[in-house]
Amino acid sequence: MLSHHKQALIKLFRQCHKIYANPQESGKECLEIQETLIQRLTYIEGRIRERKAAIKILKNQMGQSKIRLSKVEARKAKDKIEKYHYQIDRYQDLAIIYKNVGDALAFSYIDKWDIKPLAMKEAAGSLSRKMGSCLERKILRRVFEIGHIALLNDITNCLRFGDITVPKDGKLILFEAKSSKRGTDRDHRQSAEAESLINFYATDYSERLYGRDLSTKRVGFRATEIHHRDKINNLVLSAIENENSFIEAEDGLFYLASTNFDPQIVEDIFNKCKGKPKAGLINCSSETRFYFPIILTIQNPETLYKFYDGQLSIIVIVDTGVIENKLLSHDLQISFIDNDDEWVAEISRNEISIIKIGSALWSRLYAEFVSLDWFLNEVVVHVIESSLTILDSQLILKET
Repeated sequence: MLSHHKQALIKLFRQCHKIYANPQESGKECLEIQETLIQRLTYIEGRIRERKAAIKILKNQMGQSKIRLSKVEARKAKDKIEKYHYQIDRYQDLAIIYKNVGDALAFSYIDKWDIKPLAMKEAAGSLSRKMGSCLERKILRRVFEIGHIALLNDITNCLRFGDITVPKDGKLILFEAKSSKRGTDRDHRQSAEAESLINFYATDYSERLYGRDLSTKRVGFRATEIHHRDKINNLVLSAIENENSFIEAEDGLFYLASTNFDPQIVEDIFNKCKGKPKAGLINCSSETRFYFPIILTIQNPETLYKFYDGQLSIIVIVDTGVIENKLLSHDLQISFIDNDDEWVAEISRNEISIIKIGSALWSRLYAEFVSLDWFLNEVVVHVIESSLTILDSQLILKET
């Protein structure tokens, strides 16, 4: 199924790279991509509806007591249902890829540290057959006509508040497109959520971010983020030629790209580690809506297609021994938390707990190929040292 969309996807990947390189001069291309995504996603949703309807008919036929199917007919019906379920899954995977293209647009115009709060909400429903969709598209096109950038949220995985997001002068404007003048309780609730989010961006503080009763404050980094995306590009091109390729990007941080996985290479990397290794797999099914899109990391469109086709995967391996030694130099100890979806590690000093690192923040080491040394200096050491001067109680470090 994906192969039928290969050329369309490669063209979109190439356009995304062009826009990211020069976003403010690429308004025409940005709208063009969104128009293409609307068409493609509408088509995919139509095919999904057709197969769901066919499954319903087949199940009704099998469940009718008056007309009993023969064993052969029942087997054929079950086979068709299984085939339709498989096709639905593949169409849903394809929709996510097209929405990843929409994510690449969002990250081209919105600061990546502002994206996560916009993604912390349930996914929107279908793009097609949605009340108000015509109005949304009129607003989208009108914003471009008057010289601004607009993003239709339903064609992304990461923009889930409001219907249209307009990035302007470093700020965000969220539009709710309502064709009815009378607002429902749901409309008022959505409006309040969007207003609360905008206030968070304005003040860097919230008492109830993500719908949770947890005070959250954003703090800036001292140093510009360091990442290894250039190294990843060289690595994946080498893997295409040699099946497997790995590098030690820095002390304690390894990258392996593979088109034909060889477990011996992973074992060799593990043997290089001073402590217990922790690994993260990046492949076509990875959940990345919070993170810098792989579309903007892998710069070769053909290689990027191979990634989404399942022909290429990337493994990131972190040496916890390097982390322990780094933190010990600051009189800090770290203990890693197993079997917990929310927390990865807890850092203490003199057996007194100071912070806990959430899995969403830790996963930036994998999904965004962030420097381990930068991560430890900025996200851990700097936060602890600056916070301990003003806080006597335990500080919980959560990504914002």
